[in-house]
Amino acid sequence: MHDDNIYNLLVRFFSEELTPAERRIVAAWREESQENRISFREIKRIWQASVPEEPPTLPDIESSLLEVRATLEQSDGSQHRHILPLLGRRPASSAPRIAFRSTFAIAASLVLLVGATLWYNLHQGGQVVTTANAQRTEVTLPDGSLVSVNHGSHLTYDNDFGTDGRRVHLDGEAFFQVTANALPFVVETKGATVRVHGTKFNVWNRDGETRVVVVEGLVSLRSDNHEVLLHKNQKSKTHPGEIPKPPVTMDAGKYLGWLKGELYFDMETLAEVARELSRKYDVPIKISGPEIAGRTITGSFGQQPIEVTLKSVCLALNLTYHKEKHQYVILQP
Repeated sequence: MHDDNIYNLLVRFFSEELTPAERRIVAAWREESQENRISFREIKRIWQASVPEEPPTLPDIESSLLEVRATLEQSDGSQHRHILPLLGRRPASSAPRIAFRSTFAIAASLVLLVGATLWYNLHQGGQVVTTANAQRTEVTLPDGSLVSVNHGSHLTYDNDFGTDGRRVHLDGEAFFQVTANALPFVVETKGATVRVHGTKFNVWNRDGETRVVVVEGLVSLRSDNHEVLLHKNQKSKTHPGEIPKPPVTMDAGKYLGWLKGELYFDMETLAEVARELSRKYDVPIKISGPEIAGRTITGSFGQQPIEVTLKSVCLALNLTYHKEKHQYVILQP
């Protein structure tokens, strides 16, 4: 059954609107898997916690809910696709149900404001760590491994992580300090798999490209049924369907500057530099034309205002920039 359909039924189930046939559908879905039973209990908990002792007066609640939902639907598609269609079918009775409508609206508002991340968690049966632009965070996994998550990134792992395996999925950038364990530690990205037992390494995955830099230990990078082994101070990269590049020796410390708020670019195109600066400073950066977007740059940039970094980048590439409303524009002088 489609996610939206079952979640719509669940909301109506807790508001006691379902027909006997629909209640049997919910019961059958709940018994299909442990993940479904967990989802059912969590939604029930949210619903019950949101019911007031006395229904308050809520003015024009449906318009407010529509505004909240419209805002959420502008966010990342992988998150909002699991939002419940809460403003579904009305009660069969035409008589006013003010108490119900108020209670329903409060619970619905809470579910929406908890947001797409909650529904992603329930659907996947796992944990989600998400960072916005200009935000970094650290998380300690159940096995004691420490993960530093860079801005604009998304890390997920199963609730039973560490029981039968240690597997995470990364979209963005993170630095892993993996606790030694008999179970292999696996990082999955779009099109690649990184496997270790106990080590320190950095994984960058954006726009379909995966890059791995090893600080300590031995790491394997696998893509398209081919694998390369990386040692300390080595890096490699790959794209979906491509064989990983041979390891290259470098200074791993430079690639970890982001842990201190710094940036390091190694023959990066201006287009990628602009995207990374946008994530770091949380401000749009536009490139005036494709003829300059492919220019490359290598260099380190410390913890400094965005204008200073842009000036350095433009100086190196013989370009200029100006601020236009709420964004910066890089262009030819």
